[in-house]
Amino acid sequence: MDVDALLARVLRQSAVLLVADARGVVLYASERSSEVMSNALVGESLEALFAGEGGMMDELWPTLRAGGTWTGAIARKDPSGGLSWLRGAVFPVRDEAGELRFVATATPVSRAAHLEGDLRDAASFYEQAPYALQSLDEGGRILRVNTTWLTWMGYTRDEVEGVLSFKDVITSESYALFLEAFPVFKERGSARDIEFTFRRKDGSTFPGLLSSTAIKDASGRFVRSRAVILDLSARKRAESELAEAKRIADAANKAKSEFLSSMSHELRTPLNAILGFAQLLGRDKSPQLTARQLGYLKHVLRGGEHLLRLIDEVLDLARIESGHVPISVEPVDVEAVLREVSVTLDPMAQSRGVTLALMPLPPDLPQICVDRTRFSQILLNLGSNAIKYNRAGGQVSFVASVTASGEVRVTVSDTGIGIPAERQAELFQPFHRLGQETGSIEGTGIGLAIVKRLVELMGGRVGVHSTMDKGSEFWVEFPAAAITPEERVSSVPRTPAHRELASSEGRRYKALYIEDNPANLALMQELLATLESFELLTAPTAEIGIELARAHRPDIVVLDINLPGMNGFEAIEHLKSSPETRAIPVVALSASAMERDLRRAEQAGFSRYLTKPVKIEELEGALSELVARPRA
Repeated sequence: MDVDALLARVLRQSAVLLVADARGVVLYASERSSEVMSNALVGESLEALFAGEGGMMDELWPTLRAGGTWTGAIARKDPSGGLSWLRGAVFPVRDEAGELRFVATATPVSRAAHLEGDLRDAASFYEQAPYALQSLDEGGRILRVNTTWLTWMGYTRDEVEGVLSFKDVITSESYALFLEAFPVFKERGSARDIEFTFRRKDGSTFPGLLSSTAIKDASGRFVRSRAVILDLSARKRAESELAEAKRIADAANKAKSEFLSSMSHELRTPLNAILGFAQLLGRDKSPQLTARQLGYLKHVLRGGEHLLRLIDEVLDLARIESGHVPISVEPVDVEAVLREVSVTLDPMAQSRGVTLALMPLPPDLPQICVDRTRFSQILLNLGSNAIKYNRAGGQVSFVASVTASGEVRVTVSDTGIGIPAERQAELFQPFHRLGQETGSIEGTGIGLAIVKRLVELMGGRVGVHSTMDKGSEFWVEFPAAAITPEERVSSVPRTPAHRELASSEGRRYKALYIEDNPANLALMQELLATLESFELLTAPTAEIGIELARAHRPDIVVLDINLPGMNGFEAIEHLKSSPETRAIPVVALSASAMERDLRRAEQAGFSRYLTKPVKIEELEGALSELVARPRA
């Protein structure tokens, strides 16, 4: 058999056979192609030739570009204006030179044959669709379903079509919803995303989402519905798993918060007595302590304060990680904060023989949008580390600059021992002290972790560069605030001046302290004994304290929160609801130091919320300010 001759005859006799280049321009057409297509074909584009009413161009090029073969029907307008139908295929090939070519073949078909093919395609799509399809009559009887519906529900077609009603394949709760929605649907003509619980033949159920369209006759009378049903089982499982994961995470977070709160309270209560009495001993003017004993006292204070810092930093880190740290962003003057931090750190630097330097600042240094308190906390942490890990006679420098990208960078550099390059990645991880755990320098290993999280919470960046035996540079960057010089506001905090406890007339104030811990009661008695302007009343329970407050009308009440019986929050509610005591300022003095405790105290009406262990100067300041206020 002469294959070449046979192929040549096929090419000549093919109804339509075209070869196009990579752009779709026809290079070759078989002899009969022009007769069928009624066009001069060579030089025309496939797009122009086949752009009829069949919609093939929407699929043709994406299919060919993916290396596939397009097949389908083509509707073309003939010279008389009527439609001619072709069924064909287009596929990519490479010629002998490796050039991309497209080969198109087509055969004329009748309109009836085309419609018959379309109907077969539509029927196949209906039956094999990846979702369930159904039709109901006006009474809710099931007229037709597809194969997917039967597979999901576990029925045969003969058991369903014309036999079952929609109520037979849904739960009673869903049927009540159907009775309410179906009349509205028939009137409006459509319904979207109604959730039903479907019941399979074996009695098991699954959630489904139904959307439906009403088919009506020429008079507008309802004939049947056409509905699509989506199986929501996978989505519901995912939602359930997500909800359970959230519940577990919330429970773990709550347990952690409760543990930290309890730990803080249990540690702060004894620390209050330790640090409180140690502070009183240090303030005692009588020459009862020797120089050696005063040295011992300093060690007690230093150790207690270190433990208190550890407690505070653990709580601070926990608040940040749980997203409960309050951040109040505002334009902040970098220079003002740097000067405050320098003044605060200077005594520490002098005691360690380190020079602290604030380098000259750029004259046009912009403000930054940060939380001022947290920004100060960041710089104090970096500065105190630079002093602690420095060497005698070393230097710590604060430098502020504007980067090429317009951000404000503050660098804290030191001339200390440096950090090994292989361990610098551990710097910002909690509880990593990089070998200093057993050294003489006090630290918690939490400070830099807090710095990193605070910087990121405020939209900034933090980094480090360090060389062993030469020193380290820690830097933070924040975007410049977009404000004009006229809009710059002073960020220097105003601290109210405390009035002297003893008035010019020598008036004595009466304080009531409600506290169940004997050591804390003794501490307050000793503290106020040093203040001649105060007389102290004490009560071991809130109930007794409330009676004393009504009877004696003290100038101020200091109230513990965790009391036996009635707690401090219940006690202040009683005090504020009584006409005799509602105007008396109440100070909370508690070992509970969680953020939620402070918020709750503010809402309850406390004038101050002080945490144990008490700082004597802070307590004195609160007392002096509050007793001097005029009563409302």
